[in-house]
Amino acid sequence: MGLDEDTARGAQRFSLGHSSNDADVDALLKALPDAYARAKLAGMAGHESSIQTAGTAARGHGSGSSGGPAGHQLAGNN
Repeated sequence: MGLDEDTARGAQRFSLGHSSNDADVDALLKALPDAYARAKLAGMAGHESSIQTAGTAARGHGSGSSGGPAGHQLAGNN
């Protein structure tokens, strides 16, 4: 997304395609408030990521030493 990690953790990205229509956008807008409330309750924006990225490697954050493919580990799967 081209954002720093803290900003990206507080962002949501939605993609539309050539087959997207007004009903798809309306469905998103209807579901968004509840999805936002549930994400806020989960508090994931404040959790330290364990996923290794170029940005976290440069700052010495994120384990990246075990877990899923290519050393990536999802938060909470420790």
